[in-house]
Amino acid sequence: MDKFIDFIGIGVPKCGTTWLAKCLSEHPEIYIPENKEIHFFNKYYYSEVFEYEENYKKGLDWYISHFQGSKESIKGEFSPSYFSDPFAYKRIKKHFPDIKLIVIFRNPIERLYSSYLYSLPSSFVLRKHFKEIRDLEDITFEDYIKIAKWDVDVGFYYKHLKKWLSLFDDEQIYICFYEDIKSNPKLLLKNILKFLEVQNIDYSFKSLTKKVYVGVVPNKNSIWYNVFNKFEKLYVKSIDKFPYIYSIVKKLELGKFYQKLYLSLAYKKSEKKPEIKKETKEYLINLYKDDILSLSEYTKRDLSHWLKV
Repeated sequence: MDKFIDFIGIGVPKCGTTWLAKCLSEHPEIYIPENKEIHFFNKYYYSEVFEYEENYKKGLDWYISHFQGSKESIKGEFSPSYFSDPFAYKRIKKHFPDIKLIVIFRNPIERLYSSYLYSLPSSFVLRKHFKEIRDLEDITFEDYIKIAKWDVDVGFYYKHLKKWLSLFDDEQIYICFYEDIKSNPKLLLKNILKFLEVQNIDYSFKSLTKKVYVGVVPNKNSIWYNVFNKFEKLYVKSIDKFPYIYSIVKKLELGKFYQKLYLSLAYKKSEKKPEIKKETKEYLINLYKDDILSLSEYTKRDLSHWLKV
């Protein structure tokens, strides 16, 4: 079909896509829907355990409706779930073969750990699907690695990137790194604006140095942390007996309310995350090593620091 949108941020989760979307949405020539993650082209929500195809079944007109009425000349969206999804890259190619794509990479171990911390406030979902963690008082990072195979898989960046490169030209994909956001966000944004062919590439972004998410970590000494974990175990047992309860919770989006409550009561602000165990880090480095080296070779970027314990 004719080009209707200009770019899609395809990933990666927990790598700075929210910050980038926030900045780009401030530019007067760029339009990004208020809800940046439309999750239209993916079949799964990161995992085959969580099928998420309701949006694609609504049809392309539904997708395009998110951009209609906007006066900006350049339109796009960010749905990090697209990057590792087995269907998204084919569907995007089918509907928008000339689209520009943006992807951000981060040390896959740091990304996975960040994802784990982010997942804890909604761990009742994990407890529902994975019986081996249902009765745990505390879900550790090591527990998460064992069950969240889909999240571990996201970190094989080059493996997934090859799928996109099999259908899209190199020039259509802008690759950047989380370290660039930290070291020189102004230059990064300027380069992305050039890639998107924006006229004003010297625009001053209000959110340039703002943190979208203030660092938070579980407050395991808090009484609320224990209360929430005990509640989750009871909740999962109850939906085993009464499945309709989960349907009601999902329909009313009570999970989002619960997640906010969990974050406000059982988490604490902290710029420093708890250290990953040395043996866990060594295991993950060995797991990702070959993929990291392949990505480094393709991007001509030194990623050796990702391989240090």
